[in-house]
Amino acid sequence: MCAAFIAALRCSNPAPHPRPVLSEPTGGTPGYFSARFPQAKDVDWDTLENNTLSFTFSDGKNDCKALFDPEGAFLSLTTLIEAEALPDGARKFIADHYPSPDFSVIQRYDSANIKVYQLELQTGSEYVNLDFDLQGKLLRETKLPLSQQEMKDAEEEGVDK
Repeated sequence: MCAAFIAALRCSNPAPHPRPVLSEPTGGTPGYFSARFPQAKDVDWDTLENNTLSFTFSDGKNDCKALFDPEGAFLSLTTLIEAEALPDGARKFIADHYPSPDFSVIQRYDSANIKVYQLELQTGSEYVNLDFDLQGKLLRETKLPLSQQEMKDAEEEGVDK
């Protein structure tokens, strides 16, 4: 799961090469990252197109992604979590409305302005995005229909299992 998460995060608009150098140290992570996440392991980082610094790492339990602005100010932290780590209200909502969810993402997102749990799941005919506050109250539910090809692929995958 760690490798897939890191690969997916690297696809978030990496800078074209050659990219400008922003006083990046060689052979280590910037001090502001290390100060905020001293227990981080397996750290990989990159500069995005807008000069935002993106760090992927393990906090010892979960895979994480932290963003910092070019001056080193913290912007956000995204942490992949298991469904069991969701608040009771969120787990109850999911059990009541999506009894057999096929999750593609379960994460906690923290920034200065917002702290939420974000989930992406797939039902037989649609994608569903759910946002919950830290107490498990539903903030947003968005449903998007699957394309005919996606439904066909899902059906064929079910036959192969």
